[in-house]
Amino acid sequence: MTKFNIVRPNPEIIRLRYKIDKADKKVLKLLKKRFKLTERLVKAKMILDYPLEDPTREAEIKIKWLKIFKKAKTSPQFIESLFTLVTQEAKDFQANYAKTHEKRFID
Repeated sequence: MTKFNIVRPNPEIIRLRYKIDKADKKVLKLLKKRFKLTERLVKAKMILDYPLEDPTREAEIKIKWLKIFKKAKTSPQFIESLFTLVTQEAKDFQANYAKTHEKRFID
């Protein structure tokens, strides 16, 4: 049988968790905004006949992310993983959008 330690709520823990919840909400709202901008970007790329991927731009953004988070004492591996996750999702979205909307832009 597992024993559970019942801990009384600590006001400082409650306050910090509340702040974390608020920060999480902001992060998710910003990600939502980022992906809405990704949709606008892929539309512009299709109209202007730009390539969907730009490795130079991607490298520049990655460097910016690493610089920003260097001061936050966050591991570079975490930032690189997060960067890869976000950018891969954006690339997948753009590729799928282009594939499903290509005819509309050609006609």
